[in-house]
Amino acid sequence: DQNKLTCYQQYSQSNHFLSLIEFGTFHTAYYKMHFSMGEQFRIIKFCTQKPLWVEGVNGKNLVNTQKPNNIKISWNDIKRNFLPASSHSNKDIFKVIPQQSTTFQNKECIFVQIASYRDPELIPTINDMLKKARYPDRLRIGICRQYHPADGFDNLDKYKKDNRFRILDIHHSKGNGVGWARNLTQRLYMGEDYTLQIDSHMRFLKDWDVILVDMIEFLQQQEYSKPLLTGYVPGYDPNKNFTTNNSYPPLKMVFDKFTPEGIVVFDSVVIPYCEQLVCPIPAQFFAGGFYFTLGKFCQEVKYDPEVYFLGEEISMAVRSFTHGYDLFHPHKTLLWHYYSRTNMTKHWDDDQTWYSKNLTSYSKLRKLLNIGKTDKGSDLTQYGLGNKRSLKEYEKYSGVVFSKMGIKYP
Repeated sequence: DQNKLTCYQQYSQSNHFLSLIEFGTFHTAYYKMHFSMGEQFRIIKFCTQKPLWVEGVNGKNLVNTQKPNNIKISWNDIKRNFLPASSHSNKDIFKVIPQQSTTFQNKECIFVQIASYRDPELIPTINDMLKKARYPDRLRIGICRQYHPADGFDNLDKYKKDNRFRILDIHHSKGNGVGWARNLTQRLYMGEDYTLQIDSHMRFLKDWDVILVDMIEFLQQQEYSKPLLTGYVPGYDPNKNFTTNNSYPPLKMVFDKFTPEGIVVFDSVVIPYCEQLVCPIPAQFFAGGFYFTLGKFCQEVKYDPEVYFLGEEISMAVRSFTHGYDLFHPHKTLLWHYYSRTNMTKHWDDDQTWYSKNLTSYSKLRKLLNIGKTDKGSDLTQYGLGNKRSLKEYEKYSGVVFSKMGIKYP
């Protein structure tokens, strides 16, 4: 049934698997998988509570296999667990141990992009970002602030004399959705070495700036010329006691479902054995609330201003990939996101025409991704696929088959 398929699809993106240790409760799929870094397996049959048979490469039943001691994770293990077989690389990114950046403190700058809509967490987010950065003077912050004059809580006047800030103050009635706001924020880019996009309700780990640069530089040393770090992050609640530290396990984005309109949405799971990792892991998907990459991304992969909200992430995943960017999830938690945002005003609360904008957005996304019937008049100029890789290559890499609105199983 669907629950079983959900569990299966999240761990079956490759013909190569790791040994199954036990089944228990797993997220919404009602199963939990624990893996050893041992032999391959293939799930043959399911029953209600546990698999009838899990076949190892030697043909024996692995259901009762015991977890080995002294687990060591190699790049081959990462490939087997996170990448389809067709996309495996011979690069051994564990040959080089990540070193602390030697150049960032001297010359490199980060362009931070924040699109905010009537958000009381905007100023706390800015303050925490500056406080936790090792080199706050190397930050350049672009903000698209969509405000209501009566709110007051997001007034940025005190930052306008700070030459690190580039602020667009826009009355909330002029807003047109997330893609529109992020597109305007990208236009504030002025040649910085790196760019970080975040939502306006985030918290940071100490020295987040140096850690992110170190990860990018390390991946470039492994011949990934355009690495991009992204992913969902753990949550926080400003109304509760909260301390940012590195004890929160990092997350991996996984496919959840297609909506009836053909839009892919995602879920997240903890990265298995993350405490053993020393570098980022390959990712198939893109999170709008957090990505970090080379600054030129702002010019190469421009946000489509007509993407209203849902669909932002799958469109940017495909477009980033086809423009030659390699996606990765950080192997440690660096940011936190305020997910519930109870009683906070969203754009669709104010805009009575949001529904028609959303329909236009869906139509453009279906055309971009070759999903079902589309509006042939949708203009993808500037906001289409790149020419470094094809949509078919992304489907092969991720396992998502857009034309069939499904997942390709091994």
